[in-house]
Amino acid sequence: MEEKTPTMPSFVFLKYLKITGEGLDSQGKFAYATCDEVEQPVCPHCGSSELYAHGYYHRNASAMGRDGARKRLRIKLKRYKCRCCAKSFSQSCNRIGIGKWQRRNARLNDMLSRECANGVSNKAIGMKYRISTSTVERQLHKNHAVLLSEQLQYPCPHVMGIDEHSIHRGRTKGHKFAVTLADLRHHRVYEVFEGKNSKVLEANLRRLKGREQVKVICMDLSSPFRSIVQRLFPRAKIVADRFHVIRLIIDTFHEFCKAADPEIKWKRGIICALRTKGANLRPTQRLLLEKEFSRHPAIETAYDFKEELCTLLSINERKRINCVPLLERLKEMVWQMLHDAPEIFKKLGRTIRQWFEPIIRMWRFTKSNGITEGFHRKMKLIQRRAYGYRNFQNYRLRVLIECGHIVI
Repeated sequence: MEEKTPTMPSFVFLKYLKITGEGLDSQGKFAYATCDEVEQPVCPHCGSSELYAHGYYHRNASAMGRDGARKRLRIKLKRYKCRCCAKSFSQSCNRIGIGKWQRRNARLNDMLSRECANGVSNKAIGMKYRISTSTVERQLHKNHAVLLSEQLQYPCPHVMGIDEHSIHRGRTKGHKFAVTLADLRHHRVYEVFEGKNSKVLEANLRRLKGREQVKVICMDLSSPFRSIVQRLFPRAKIVADRFHVIRLIIDTFHEFCKAADPEIKWKRGIICALRTKGANLRPTQRLLLEKEFSRHPAIETAYDFKEELCTLLSINERKRINCVPLLERLKEMVWQMLHDAPEIFKKLGRTIRQWFEPIIRMWRFTKSNGITEGFHRKMKLIQRRAYGYRNFQNYRLRVLIECGHIVI
């Protein structure tokens, strides 16, 4: 049932749109409105201006005004008939930003995109604007179709980070993987590729423009990524990610401690103290370590070696001449691991020897893959809002909007 309220004073809600009254139906209040016509309408079929009006009709739509207010509108529009071709057509709403077959103006559609970019779920947006989640999804793709096509023309950044992350498949079981390319200089995601297979990743990277201009690429200690980068980015210098290198050293040290003292895995206080940096130890933790070292002197020797190696590899932003003594000390420590250490440390020594150049470049460059890992945390939140994505393109679109360089 529809009920018309007393006529209210007319006012301009949008340019070329005037509110003339209010009404009430089962969905709530709405406003009656009229739309200004162009000075001289013409027939869209034959282009003639010999027209005459032969009726009116009402069109339902939603619009957002200049002050941010939203209204449900019932717009009164004219129907014309051409004297030349005898065909009829209706008055257009393009002047107020409502196209053919559309039910919202352009300002309201832009607001839907901003809501998605701010991390609001499709369900919450649909409930707020009284539309379906499918409509929200379609509008998001429509608003950013041109921006995504421009994304492919964006050249590769000069300082780039590459890493993989898992994607939850939504209603289906299991996980799949994706590879993230991050612009470390401007702190934004450059591109996201589906799958981590070497052949698929190499095919995707070959399509990138400006690969020859990349200067630095940060990555973890992944041999497949390293071989692909060396082939496709000939001028780029590979820099190992400091976090992954330090974590590898600490994990190796803990494996040695478990082998030296099998009961240590049940002592959570000692494990926490062994993981803590020596300069940050509390007095209680120092007492625990002293008792443990008195029972197992080998752990004390390994602990001192681990602390020195981590401190050495934590140095950054050094000039070339200042890296010479650091390089000599690192070579000595690698030799000790390969010849005078247990098998667990020998494996670590072989890994550092294979990645020697990318590791020593950490002293020269300040950038690391911590920026990429931070974006992975944000991507996990994007997946959690939608309970996973079965369609990778929908996931990629949201990542580029919230983490990339698409400007809303």
